[in-house]
Amino acid sequence: MAELAKPHVLVVDDDPAMAALLRRILTAEGYPPPQWADTGRAALALDSSAEIVLLDHQLPDTTGVDLLETLRHRPGHPSVIMVTGHGDEVLASLALRRGADDYLVKDASLPSLLPQVLERVRRIRALREALAAAELD
Repeated sequence: MAELAKPHVLVVDDDPAMAALLRRILTAEGYPPPQWADTGRAALALDSSAEIVLLDHQLPDTTGVDLLETLRHRPGHPSVIMVTGHGDEVLASLALRRGADDYLVKDASLPSLLPQVLERVRRIRALREALAAAELD
């Protein structure tokens, strides 16, 4: 199978240090330099070509779950991975039921787990796109 191109990623997190860490992980894994927004409003205002959004739950102007619902209703919506430091099983379950593709906790395992989750989400997204194209034919 041919190697899939690395998708564009948008990081939505109000903590500049966490956003910088996520960006370092992404670039180290060969992803294009990701865009960054520190509020939900800023994320929605971007004319983003992001195919994957790394979305914090606690933002200054909204919650990640509320922003997730808005993103999921956009045409050609991105895949969304919730990445939060203040989560629990209830939040994870809610995010997944509302359409998040995955959920990660901001802890010591994040640098090793994020590349694995991104790869899985990237492949699932490619399969969905191929299926949609086949259905059109």
